[in-house]
Amino acid sequence: MLFRSAIILALTILILGLSWFWQQQLLTRQMNQQLASVLTVVKQRYPQVSNHDLATILNQTSSTATLSLRDYGINLQHDNLILGWQQTNQQFIFLNLALVGLALILLLINFCRYNRQKDRALQAIVADVAAINRHDYRFKLADYDEDELAILKNQLHKTTLLLRETADHSQQDKLKLKQSLADISHQIKTPITSIEILIDNILDNPEMPLAVRADFLQRIKREVTSLDFLIAALLKLSKFDAATVEFHDQSRQLGQIVAQAVERVSVLADLHEINFKISGPEPLVLVDEKWQIEAIANILKNSIEHSPIGATIELQYAGNKVYQSLAIIDQGSGIAAADLKHLFERFYETKTPTNMTNNYGIGLALAKTIIEQDHGDLTVRSQLGVGSQFMIKYFDH
Repeated sequence: MLFRSAIILALTILILGLSWFWQQQLLTRQMNQQLASVLTVVKQRYPQVSNHDLATILNQTSSTATLSLRDYGINLQHDNLILGWQQTNQQFIFLNLALVGLALILLLINFCRYNRQKDRALQAIVADVAAINRHDYRFKLADYDEDELAILKNQLHKTTLLLRETADHSQQDKLKLKQSLADISHQIKTPITSIEILIDNILDNPEMPLAVRADFLQRIKREVTSLDFLIAALLKLSKFDAATVEFHDQSRQLGQIVAQAVERVSVLADLHEINFKISGPEPLVLVDEKWQIEAIANILKNSIEHSPIGATIELQYAGNKVYQSLAIIDQGSGIAAADLKHLFERFYETKTPTNMTNNYGIGLALAKTIIEQDHGDLTVRSQLGVGSQFMIKYFDH
């Protein structure tokens, strides 16, 4: 609108300028013709008047000419001495007014056209906002033209993208929540079902041999322990999902952290007759000690459960100028390549056959979440039938 208005004004000024120049040329030519007629008559009637005298008369000052004309009763402010000038001036006035009027009409038309376009654009934006309120994000804001409403359209476009992204994420979150609830239900239902069966067997057989009863009670205790670990891990993961966990990093000897993690899994290690072999210089790391003990203990628990009876788990310290590291190497069943990339996903069930009731899952997912959010890195290498190596790297920050 502003661009078109500027063009109309520029053209109007140009046309008025050209018209004024043409009018001055026309009036000058008409005046010169009248003067030439006067000089011709004077020369014919008064041949004794020289050209020098005529030039002197024509070039005399305006004050002298005014006094001489007033002697003849002529008022220069109102009387037109040259025939046709008044009519020509009137024509020029009408022409100039017509040009100005035409420019005003064009500006008015342009303004009305702009208002109609703006109203249509606003109606389109209102319709799009109504579509957003209906959670319909299928319209194309990119089809809008660039104009004075571009800023509003741009902000609406950003809002739409944000709402669309939020809606997509919300849908994905719902699907993830549904799947997580199904997984949690399955994970909790399995040990509970086992416990119920074992208890029913004990209740239905009052004369059950003591050895069998003791075995059933031991299995019940194992299932309760597994259930307790699962619920505790889920609660801790929920804290990370809700972003309510705060790390309090301090400089600590990694060996002290590892020792406490080993102590936490010592009962499980004794049951499997697992030995630990620790080597390498103990480095200093800047971490949250409590959460690191949790992460390392989960990795150790996983390695113990997937190692044969009497195996050895190695813990190797190392470091360089960039990071300090802890490698946990077991002699377990190993992990298939197809399962390796999913190893740290929650409730992922490996395709590799295993004799363990608790497969890779929630514990490793929690360990990876803890280590990475505390400025570390957790990776794994594995080979079927050989074992796995978990590598934890602690970076300075």
